[in-house]
Amino acid sequence: MEEDLWRWERALWLGGADTFQRLMLPEVRMVFPMPGEALGHDAILEAVRASDRWSEVSFEHQTETDIGHSVILTYTAHASRGGETQVIACSSLWTEGDDGLRLVLHQQTPI
Repeated sequence: MEEDLWRWERALWLGGADTFQRLMLPEVRMVFPMPGEALGHDAILEAVRASDRWSEVSFEHQTETDIGHSVILTYTAHASRGGETQVIACSSLWTEGDDGLRLVLHQQTPI
């Protein structure tokens, strides 16, 4: 199962709004350094549609913590777009939805 989660996590970095729509719960929250507030489902989709997607991403220092019906992923992402690479500490919480594990929380902090 964790292998699928890492594949889905990667898909969120590289994919478009349709990928986010498929993998997120309606109650999802994402916290990014900018705008500095927690974004909800619709705001996330809006932001994804309005931004350039990452062209490449790799993960290191990956951990998975199973907490019953949920899994916490933590990792360091090396993400590139437009010739620039960023290093970002990330955490995601995936929890059981009606059709399997879905993203309910994601947080990023630049390193």
